[in-house]
Amino acid sequence: HAQDAQRKLRARSGIPGFVCRPAEFTEYVFSVNFDSLEWLVRLRFSDFVEFDRLLRRHFETHELQGVHLLPQRTYFSRNDSQELIEQRKWRLESYLNSLCNSATIMNSGALKYFLTFPDEDNSYGLTHVP
Repeated sequence: HAQDAQRKLRARSGIPGFVCRPAEFTEYVFSVNFDSLEWLVRLRFSDFVEFDRLLRRHFETHELQGVHLLPQRTYFSRNDSQELIEQRKWRLESYLNSLCNSATIMNSGALKYFLTFPDEDNSYGLTHVP
């Protein structure tokens, strides 16, 4: 995906020798515990955004009651403080915990897929996505 994005940006710029590169990104590392197993997952904020969009398309609003909203998308610069990144990580952890407390989400198996298996088609085990 990154190479395609770079090609598109190069094609759009029209300036010879000018190349836009993707910005650095932050990976958030979470420890997951399930059935006496523990593992680490590394996720980007964009992973959460895609997953949340899928959930909100797949489930009715009343089925998502109690699920926290994602933090607002902000773009960090290299000079942003670690405190801002930690604050976002805390909000993402809160989001994940709210998903764990939702019987609907847990019964669907989608969260298990999100936190365990890379999913090429981004369906996270959900069989029907309108």
